Amino acid sequence: MSQPPVDPPPPYGHQWPAPPPPPPPWQYPPWPPAGSPYEQPKSGTNGFTIAALVFGIIPICFLGIIFGIVGLVQASKSGEKGKGLAIAGIVLNVVWLIGGFTVALISSSDGSDVSQPSPSRHASFGLKVGQCVNGLVGELKAESIEPVACALAHEGEVFAVIDLPSGRYPGITQVRKRADTDCFRRLEEDHPQAYDDKRVSVDYVYPSQRSWDHGDRELTCLVEYDTRRAGSIDDAYLTGG
Repeated sequence: MSQPPVDPPPPYGHQWPAPPPPPPPWQYPPWPPAGSPYEQPKSGTNGFTIAALVFGIIPICFLGIIFGIVGLVQASKSGEKGKGLAIAGIVLNVVWLIGGFTVALISSSDGSDVSQPSPSRHASFGLKVGQCVNGLVGELKAESIEPVACALAHEGEVFAVIDLPSGRYPGITQVRKRADTDCFRRLEEDHPQAYDDKRVSVDYVYPSQRSWDHGDRELTCLVEYDTRRAGSIDDAYLTGG
């Protein structure tokens, strides 16, 4: 069996190739420029997130929401801490705003419906039954009602003062319904001739929410004549006028 040929050994003094030079020493890569996506995150808490929490606890307009949004954006970009503070500030500011809006809405309703007439119709200012009055021409204004002597020509007369029940203010609509019912009923019962007289109309003044809160419970019923007359409500009928 034949053997494969073998190369002869190298001649004496032959050198193997020199090994390659060693690699250069390893160096740290250069620091990334500012704004680079590989920039190291900043340490500490973003100032806007702190301000958002402060203005969330002590609400001033929408500052808690504004600072919170700005702080969240900046903290997300820079890697700063404080996102939780920003969210808390936004939530607190929203809660304050909702609470303030609710209180304002309740206060504006004032316990009555939206069809509330002019406050000038409210509060009887201590008018008494049998008092003759002026100041009824045009829009009835309680503060413009002026008691006068019945012997003088006047525009109307107080014929009933009804005490409304105590408790919570029932609202303008309920008070006016009560006035329409009670004032006309009292005029028919106490002064039937005036009730049937087409020249006589009925009006009234009643408590507002504000005067009710100060103890006013009087519903004051008045007759208003088509023209001024002298004498009390029944005098004209007693004399055949």
